[in-house]
Amino acid sequence: MKFNVGDKVKFLNEPGGGIITKIISPGLVNVAIEEGFDIPTLTSNLLKMEDSGYSGKMFDQDFDVDVEAERPAEKESQASARGSRITRKRSGQKQAEGVYLAFIPRDQKWLVTGDIDLQVLNHSGYDILYNLYLKKDDGRYAGIDYGSLGPESAMSIEIIPRDALDQWLTGHIQILFHSEDKPGAILPVHREFNLKASRFMHEGSYTETGLLDEKAILLPAGLISETQKLTQDPVRKKFDQGGSKLPKATAKKPPSLISKHRTSEREAVVDLHIAELTGNIAGMSSSDMLNLQTQYFERTLESAILEKYRKVTYIHGVGNGTLKNAIMEKIKDYEGLENYDASLAKFGVGAVDIIIRYNA
Repeated sequence: MKFNVGDKVKFLNEPGGGIITKIISPGLVNVAIEEGFDIPTLTSNLLKMEDSGYSGKMFDQDFDVDVEAERPAEKESQASARGSRITRKRSGQKQAEGVYLAFIPRDQKWLVTGDIDLQVLNHSGYDILYNLYLKKDDGRYAGIDYGSLGPESAMSIEIIPRDALDQWLTGHIQILFHSEDKPGAILPVHREFNLKASRFMHEGSYTETGLLDEKAILLPAGLISETQKLTQDPVRKKFDQGGSKLPKATAKKPPSLISKHRTSEREAVVDLHIAELTGNIAGMSSSDMLNLQTQYFERTLESAILEKYRKVTYIHGVGNGTLKNAIMEKIKDYEGLENYDASLAKFGVGAVDIIIRYNA
């Protein structure tokens, strides 16, 4: 069903409705509701209320919404309204497809001082809707920002003064992926984050990425490779065509990243050799390789903490000690971690055991 600005619509999954004020994409629109603000909504969750016909008779309701033909704010181009295009990828650097939170120092010469630009980066081929919640002093979570982003685009959420940074370190981000061109669907993402303030005090915490010209602390919020996809398998398709009742679906939890490296109950071994992380190093500098290794270390460590693992062994190799030193710096940003040399008999001198302690 095609929607246009000014169409009166009802929400299918909840009471109420409103008037479409903006076409964000073929599958995503803004709906103005009576409370006075716009809600980004998937068109698949809307029913157009025609002046005549069955839907118009069924939902004979008016909405007290003042919508001009074109609001001043809507005169901006769609690309601007949905965030700036990500076009500044560095040659030779690869970044996993997905959504990220980026903490970018505005003064790139003095990374540990000055304001920080918090951005949402959508490095994927999907339109997304996001909600960002932060934990308040009373322990409750409050909604801070929500919005929509087109594929391969970025949006600045807030310029954070350095002395207010503590208020932005603990929270949740929720993400919905949508595309009319890609087969299957991706399950919604709900990611918790809890950063230590000390992490922002080390220049080594800020790294170059394949998405930004600036150095930043990049937090993966929803990686496509780690998100379960829903596809129509042949058995389901056969049932659909025959009109038979489908067997009851069984919900499965998407496997965590650390589960790929599990060796026993609550233990894992992660090999950080570059050949284990990528099959193509052509064009990658030593700095690119180190960034990839340290990012994978952080992602697997955070996954292990969320899954309540007690020990992860990281194989860093011997080399010149650069990767091991980077790991030792990173673990300073986490609470409850201890590190020891791994078993010499099993791993030689090129591995470290990270022991994770949890508060009772």
